[in-house]
Amino acid sequence: MIKSSIILLLSLSSPLLAAPLGVSNLRADHEVNPIGVNSQPRLSWWLTAENDERGKRQTGFHILAASSAEKLAKNEGDLWDLKDQKNSRSHLIEWKGQPLKNGTTVHWKVKVWDEKEEPGEWSPKATFKVGGKRQLRPITSTSTFESSDPTLNKIFQTHKKALGDRLNQYIAGKKDALGYGAHVQHATREYLYNFSSAAALWHWIDLMNEEQDQTNYFPSHPGSQFTGLGNSDAGILVAHGLWWMSGDSQKIATYWKNMDNYMVARENADQSFRGRIWGIASADAPLAGPGTPREFIDLCYLGLNTRVMKDLALPGNEPLTAIRYKDFTSRIQKSFLRQYLKEDGHLTLDSQTAHLLALRANVIPPAQRPPLISFLKNSLTQNGLQAGPIGSQSLFPVLSFTGNLDLAFDLLTKENHSHWSEQNSRLIGTGATEWMLSTLAGIDGSVAGWQQVRISPRIPSGNRLTSVKASHHCAAGVVISEWEKSKTSFILECTIPPGTLAMITIPFSEGQTITESGQDLQQAYGTQLIKSKSPSESAQILAQSGTYRYEVK
Repeated sequence: MIKSSIILLLSLSSPLLAAPLGVSNLRADHEVNPIGVNSQPRLSWWLTAENDERGKRQTGFHILAASSAEKLAKNEGDLWDLKDQKNSRSHLIEWKGQPLKNGTTVHWKVKVWDEKEEPGEWSPKATFKVGGKRQLRPITSTSTFESSDPTLNKIFQTHKKALGDRLNQYIAGKKDALGYGAHVQHATREYLYNFSSAAALWHWIDLMNEEQDQTNYFPSHPGSQFTGLGNSDAGILVAHGLWWMSGDSQKIATYWKNMDNYMVARENADQSFRGRIWGIASADAPLAGPGTPREFIDLCYLGLNTRVMKDLALPGNEPLTAIRYKDFTSRIQKSFLRQYLKEDGHLTLDSQTAHLLALRANVIPPAQRPPLISFLKNSLTQNGLQAGPIGSQSLFPVLSFTGNLDLAFDLLTKENHSHWSEQNSRLIGTGATEWMLSTLAGIDGSVAGWQQVRISPRIPSGNRLTSVKASHHCAAGVVISEWEKSKTSFILECTIPPGTLAMITIPFSEGQTITESGQDLQQAYGTQLIKSKSPSESAQILAQSGTYRYEVK
């Protein structure tokens, strides 16, 4: 049903006075005007529509690249002149122009054809320089967040500033500025939600792969002389987060063999999947925390790696390998259950870190998770957050997908529990701002690279939160989600970038009605009700690009 609806929505004609599509934010290898790219960069751009007009999409493009600004101004594409009027791609277009020499500065621009096959105007020009040392550009903000809760807003700004400072230090040349691999992997999506950081993080992955040692392990961070618990795994886990947020499948294909070799080395070193102690104990101890053996943490990370590698098999151009990693997962789960699950269904360990990791990693089948969820909820409610850094880094995703949204909100915002300020400082880089944007505002991608968007705000109960206004500049453009609830209604205003579709989920109960910009939903242009759950708890709506205002009452 959803598939047919997508075809229907895309076939709808746009308003008669529709303006042509524009182009902005030209990028080469994820960066605006980069210096030091290779000789075959990938080119990307955003599509722009006047007044957030609905249903706008690209059907073709014209790339013009020249060796000088003067030639580009005269529309002389001596390096590349590609006109393809039957191509909807606008992201990571591979260079197929003249061979580029080191030191060459390329001047380029783009124009596109829209769904009515009308051409737009040329974009502003952009440049990239080939060869030499890659000089990363300063980051720019790609997110906004404001809510009805002042504490939440303060946390967002505080955490975001700290993350931005780390990125700026890394760009300035400090290789360890982002921390150990375990720190980077849990903050990857958070960096990408908040900053134009894809180029910097792929640079980090490039260095990790360059420094992969003869045993096929990755360093704890670029420039490090040792590997370690939860840190070497970042060579895979950071790459996965980057692929999902940036859509860069080519990078995954480039490094697939390195990642697969790492997993083979991990398996050979622990063929019975009991978990093992490796790396440097003094470096791992602060991450592990009390009450959670390093072998347990190692096995959890191994389970998480197998799930990620299964996802990456397709962009890695090794789809059949997914079968091997599915079997890998099954054997890890069996070993984990034998070692760490008691007959009553509870873990043999009682630390919060152990429960958070076990639920986050791919080591326990869904049917056997309820006792762990119950224990974790009771422990956090009665004792507050006592997990070590590795456990804390799994806090928000675990509580959200286990149905404990209110508890996650309270742990983050309630200042009346002891050591709140210290705890909140410890939560920087654990995904708190990502959670605000992806869960509370509901902004997320449905496929890698954000070519389809999901807007699905999760709303804490009671009066904890009554409004959120948020935005994210993703690979496809700007996504906006603003909602407000009262006793009698729920309003969601959202913007979807041109060329994308969105699945929108909003609270909806039996007996309520949904309107869009004051119209009956069935009559509204560019959007369509797909289904509502029964008994009704939410409604799913498919929408083309544009700006919408949904009201439930």
